[in-house]
Amino acid sequence: MTLLGLSLSLSHTHTHTTAFDFTTKGVLQEAVKGQLWSLRDPQGKPPGVMH
Repeated sequence: MTLLGLSLSLSHTHTHTTAFDFTTKGVLQEAVKGQLWSLRDPQGKPPGVMH
């Protein structure tokens, strides 16, 4: 399943749903260490499930 498919599936459950985005967690940890370039992918968008 793609990240978009996962996002759509979670938003259409109409109930309380939780998920953990390991990509976003890792990127934010590196950004805090000063690697701010990691907050954008090659297309200029945030990596992981964040949009």
